[in-house]
Amino acid sequence: MVGTFTKRMQDAAARGAAGGSRGAVGKFMRTAIWIWWLGIGFVALVVFRACQIDADDDGSPAPSTAANVIASSSAESISHPVRLGDRGDAVVVVQEALVAAGHELAVDGVFGAETDAAVREFQSGQGLAVDGVVGEETGSALGIWSV
Repeated sequence: MVGTFTKRMQDAAARGAAGGSRGAVGKFMRTAIWIWWLGIGFVALVVFRACQIDADDDGSPAPSTAANVIASSSAESISHPVRLGDRGDAVVVVQEALVAAGHELAVDGVFGAETDAAVREFQSGQGLAVDGVVGEETGSALGIWSV
């Protein structure tokens, strides 16, 4: 003798196999589709929120956040002032920090007019003395100054 539960499942499967939209297969598919869409929605929400973390109102990275990322992810730092006309690795460190802080400039190891303008803009935005020299105050604000 067939149990009640087994009989109901057989009947539901037969209705589904006969093309009934309310059969077991139809219900399974509707449930699977809902689960799939919920999964897509969850992934989209996670990606969207990840893009919003540590951003200012205009969507750009906050300067302090950029400086912290540079300080924590790079072992490179400067220990002497860097200014207009300088060339080399110390200038590259300054340029990379400025780019991470949201300034657009080429990272070429040459402290030219473009780098000077970016340094002055950064200093002005941070409330520092605007002199175009990356010394202790500006280097600390960028997170690249070492003692």
